[in-house]
Amino acid sequence: MTLLASLAIYKQLKSTSNKTLNYWHYAESGGFSLDPRDSDSYVNFVLLYQIVGTLVKNGADGTYEGFLADSWKISPDKHTYTFYFKPNLNTSRGKIVNALEYSKVFHFLSKYLSKGGGGGLVQFDRIVGMNDYLSGKSEKIYGVNVEKKENSISFTFLEPPDDLLIAFTEPYFGFYNLEDFDSDIRLKNAKSLDCSGLFDISTISDDRRSVVIKRRTNFSLSSLGVSHYHSIHLRLFSGFEFEKDHSDSIVYGFKDTKDSWNEEFIYTTSDPNMLGALVLSPLLEPFRNLDLRLEVSNQIDKIYKELPLDSPRSQPTNYFNFLSTPSSSFKLAIHKNDSPQEFSGEKLSIDVAYFNLLTSERNWINDILERASDNLPVVLKLKQIDRTQPGEFAAVNSDLKYASRFVTVVVGGTASNQNNKMMFCSDLGVSFKDPSKRMCDLINRYERKSGFIDQAYIDEFNKVLWEDAVVIPMMHLGFMWLHDKNVNADALRSGLGMPRLDLVKRK
Repeated sequence: MTLLASLAIYKQLKSTSNKTLNYWHYAESGGFSLDPRDSDSYVNFVLLYQIVGTLVKNGADGTYEGFLADSWKISPDKHTYTFYFKPNLNTSRGKIVNALEYSKVFHFLSKYLSKGGGGGLVQFDRIVGMNDYLSGKSEKIYGVNVEKKENSISFTFLEPPDDLLIAFTEPYFGFYNLEDFDSDIRLKNAKSLDCSGLFDISTISDDRRSVVIKRRTNFSLSSLGVSHYHSIHLRLFSGFEFEKDHSDSIVYGFKDTKDSWNEEFIYTTSDPNMLGALVLSPLLEPFRNLDLRLEVSNQIDKIYKELPLDSPRSQPTNYFNFLSTPSSSFKLAIHKNDSPQEFSGEKLSIDVAYFNLLTSERNWINDILERASDNLPVVLKLKQIDRTQPGEFAAVNSDLKYASRFVTVVVGGTASNQNNKMMFCSDLGVSFKDPSKRMCDLINRYERKSGFIDQAYIDEFNKVLWEDAVVIPMMHLGFMWLHDKNVNADALRSGLGMPRLDLVKRK
């Protein structure tokens, strides 16, 4: 009986492990990109996070765990981080993955991600010798060193970095086969990538809206349970295509919810680590004018609490991080007029560009903007932009095309000097301008303090935020997935939206 029971359990686990997990991601048009520079788009990030090996990963509990690196250590002065690679690693095409090869990839990515300027390296620009390498004065980054015998790579910084490990979880700084790139530093084939992660690309459609990835058989899976899915079918959708066949499915980014879904699906939501904010460009008219930006901020701050927000993933706010709140004694004195102003004459109409919001969120924001516009010389109204149109993704992430935009961006539950540097002092990902230069001054001062965040930092950060009135916080929201009842998606809750699909189990 014991033998028969064991065989039955083995057959059940084997059958489960061969199943396919269907991952649906909302995108009205366009396709997946395998280019590491495009991984700041969550559509591409989800795919690349499964197929690109990184030194560390976010575990199911949100803590860091080794991936390509078996372990790591930090020097006593916290200037040097050393990573020890797992032995016998390779890519899906058999290329060796070790400390020496990773060093070559890191040198390549340093120039690739900083191409055109814009501070794309974030903390890595503080590695010893990075500036000399990027400027061509040196052929090597002095602060990046490899010990072949122990298969380790070390990174030495001018100042102790702030939460460095999170940077080593991102596909930006993963392991790539440099043969996939041409001399112009771009992918040779938009449909092909030598994979260094747990999964390999099995098939990809011509329009790149459908990608099947399968677990690699030539990669160590010893740390993974047999009950996990063997393959994942990632598809982009524009309507409700997933309703036709939703077996073993996870759905992300739907623009509406239906009452009928409560019978067939379960919602899983992460902590509200994202910020939804109205952004006013200080580079474009009419918001070059600080007084106008302040008045917009003033009107929104008076109105947003009066209107209920009926969203399963969002909550109203007027500060940046949902856990790092300004002190109770911190008073705002930025608004020049406490009473509404009346404006005569024709008002200037301003489109507020955005990509995707739930209907309830869109209506809530538009209601606030409409009421605020009653007392402003401008009329603000949301306008949905197709992110796949040439240049539009970059345009909505920057301040050079649209005078106003509504963005959702991962800011973390608690304030992070590294995250703030990426957003306010670089052009990587969603970027915000710093017209007074006080924000980047604050960030640089605390970078020299190892990025230590205290209440004084939180208060000063929010003070500058409100006084510059470029980023106007309106809601905090969490990543939200819809999945059928066969799927146990608890592993998706942690990790700042970094979805470890390999940890998703079947009930």
